[in-house]
Amino acid sequence: MDLHLKDKVVVVTGGGSGIGAGIVEVLAEEGAVPVIFGRTPPDPDWLARTGADFIQVELSNDEACRRAVQTLRDRHIVVHGLVNNAGANDGVGLDAGPDAFRASLDQNLVHYYTMVHLLADDLRASRGAIVNISSKTAVTGQGEPRPMSRRKRQSWG
Repeated sequence: MDLHLKDKVVVVTGGGSGIGAGIVEVLAEEGAVPVIFGRTPPDPDWLARTGADFIQVELSNDEACRRAVQTLRDRHIVVHGLVNNAGANDGVGLDAGPDAFRASLDQNLVHYYTMVHLLADDLRASRGAIVNISSKTAVTGQGEPRPMSRRKRQSWG
């Protein structure tokens, strides 16, 4: 298939493993230049095979994201795409409390906005694209489900 990605620079958050690694491999097969933003460097042999670049960054840290984007611009000049993929089901449910919930949002959601915010001008200039990926937890929630009595269900609406 030809997705017209030849030589297009595409950032993939969390692209070093799992679904993100699969995305990087397909981008590479299509001739794109994948740039992985993540915490842990992927296997160097795999990076070489895919031709991907890696920029180490803690995505929940806004200043670290700014530095990573500057490194990206220094290395690649033009950015054509962003795939917000990084995240994990950390199991934070209702019993975890507001602080844990906020930390989970920082770890799994807020950086999606941060990356788009930081790359917006680049993507506008290149007429690039943004893909935001979520898991089923976007629909189902996460944490341990707890059965509710019929009475509680009725009182919630």
